[in-house]
Amino acid sequence: MTAAERVARLLASSGVQRVAPPRAGVPWPFAAPEPDEVAALYAQCDGLELGDGAVVLGRGELADVTSWLVLDRALDWPADLVVVGERGDLVVALDLDVDGARAGGGVVEVPTDDLRAFTRVAGGLVGWAELHAGLADATAPPEVLARAMIDAGDCDGLVHALAAPWYPGQDALAATAWLALGRLHAVEGARGSALAAFEQHVELRASLVGRGAREAEEARAWRGAAHEAARVGDEALAQACRDRAGGDASSA
Repeated sequence: MTAAERVARLLASSGVQRVAPPRAGVPWPFAAPEPDEVAALYAQCDGLELGDGAVVLGRGELADVTSWLVLDRALDWPADLVVVGERGDLVVALDLDVDGARAGGGVVEVPTDDLRAFTRVAGGLVGWAELHAGLADATAPPEVLARAMIDAGDCDGLVHALAAPWYPGQDALAATAWLALGRLHAVEGARGSALAAFEQHVELRASLVGRGAREAEEARAWRGAAHEAARVGDEALAQACRDRAGGDASSA
């Protein structure tokens, strides 16, 4: 499905509450190139409101809203991060990631009370709108896919999601995903793969704390892994994790 076809499907869906008609002659106001899917969206509308209250701004509003927010809050946002909408108390921004420094960018949501806590939620603006219209997003980023694969218990899908580049600042979620992957491998009887996944979980958990707390955090993470292994009935794997933690799993 082309970008234009996706937009047409979106605008015709029952999940869209209001559509502003397209405006001719409104240029893309940023130095970074306009993504094709964004151009396709603004060719057919000039902003929209979804049934759940999520809003996509008109093309002519993007530069002013972005500049106002950055100046008003004294933000050090990169120049290729563009405010494109809102959802409740969240600012919705499109990360164009011109230099490829942030896993290809995408749509990020950031709470208004902490405008540096980015969470990537969609691969593009059309995909973000599709999600809030109740449609499938074919460009979902790996962090979003990982959550879905954890919920579904899909081992292969989770392996695929973890192999892709993740948006910066998502180490806590990645640690959770590696722990879940270890459990899924254990269910399949792949003890070596499970232990390797648990190692990644422990490493990420330890990276989230200061150097002085690293050893204690590693032990806690290994005890958590032991608990997951025991929960699926692999006592040998659970004991291997306890041994790495330096004790039993009673305080996991």
